[in-house]
Amino acid sequence: MNISDIPSFDLYKKRLLELENRAVTYEEKEQINVLKTKFLSLSTISDRFNRVFTDKGWVSHESLSVPVMEKALRLHKEKGITQAEKYLIDYYNEDTIRIGITRLWGTEPFRDRLHIIKLAYADFICGRYHSCVPLLLMMIDGVVADSGNNLGFFSDKSEVVSWDSIAGHDSGLQALKTIYYKSRGTTNKNRISLPYRNGILHGRDLGFANQEVATKCWVLLFVVRDVLAAQKDQETRKEIYSKEVTKTLDDIQNDMDKITADLSEVINMDVFKRAPVVVGVDCPDSGSADNYVERSPERALVEFIELWKKKNYGGMALSIYKSDYYTKGQMAGRINKTFKEKDLISFKIISINDVSSCTVDIETIVNVSHKLNQPNEYTVKFRLLYCNKESTELIVNTKKEGQWKIVEDFYIIKMIGTSLEYL
Repeated sequence: MNISDIPSFDLYKKRLLELENRAVTYEEKEQINVLKTKFLSLSTISDRFNRVFTDKGWVSHESLSVPVMEKALRLHKEKGITQAEKYLIDYYNEDTIRIGITRLWGTEPFRDRLHIIKLAYADFICGRYHSCVPLLLMMIDGVVADSGNNLGFFSDKSEVVSWDSIAGHDSGLQALKTIYYKSRGTTNKNRISLPYRNGILHGRDLGFANQEVATKCWVLLFVVRDVLAAQKDQETRKEIYSKEVTKTLDDIQNDMDKITADLSEVINMDVFKRAPVVVGVDCPDSGSADNYVERSPERALVEFIELWKKKNYGGMALSIYKSDYYTKGQMAGRINKTFKEKDLISFKIISINDVSSCTVDIETIVNVSHKLNQPNEYTVKFRLLYCNKESTELIVNTKKEGQWKIVEDFYIIKMIGTSLEYL
């Protein structure tokens, strides 16, 4: 079975067929044809990607975006596998990996190991691949062992698949496990391009300390995370699926109308994107929240910063783009742990980049005193997303009711006062 045949994709195929049979007017038929074309591309991209890249150590997974896979496939077709792999290696840069690390918090077995994973990250950005690679392989083994039955990732009996999951498909994580667990019976002094677990940890593959192998270890870590997350909510997803399959055509038509409206906004999202905001011209680089335009991402960030200055961690938690995994109280505790004893003295906005209508990156310099010591300046980039007030559903049209929420990516702030601050 291909990924394109997993239950959720199969259900959408059936729905589109039912809608196609129900379409009467030319406009309705054209609308269905457009959706069918888009769905075909979306539902098959993972299979196409895996057929080309799995043997090279790359697989499709939930946290890998469709545009990245599309570009890699295009480069493979036009310039060959070497250029396509170079693009993927470059994609997993310092920022991409740091964001990936923050997502590990939502999967419990990763939390106890996060301090070691961060050390591996520090090694990676400094080019210490000889240290980064074995650390990540060990952490992957331990995370999977803790997630069930005390069997490590590379055990023959470990369960690394999940129902209705892209990463958890047989062509995903399971395929990587088979490749990386190959026997390495002789010592190899040449450079390798895949993180063979046995060869590296048993000292037989000596040419593993390179960026390509290290990057593929990070990819493996993130694929493991996606599979474990899918396993965790598997029963919930099955319940939702069982309800979806019983919907009538009228229910589907109502869903279709909403999907069409949402899709139209996404396709035309540039219409909702504001003009570039110049700091010092369109908005001040510092000051109180009242000095910023209402309902703007800049104002939302400054309100968050003001709460930080007042040590109002509960208020700060309400501004976080929060996974359903955490309650408001738990998020307040996480914010307290991150920001406690880090007194904000001042801040300055350096730049504002509207990535899309609902995604804005704001770079700042914050002046922070840790445990009442001499303040230091730190460059911190905040990402804000415009979404539903009660959920993480993004809203493309910022004129609609919603809230700018801050992504919990406080790596720099977390490092203040630790040994990693100076790495």
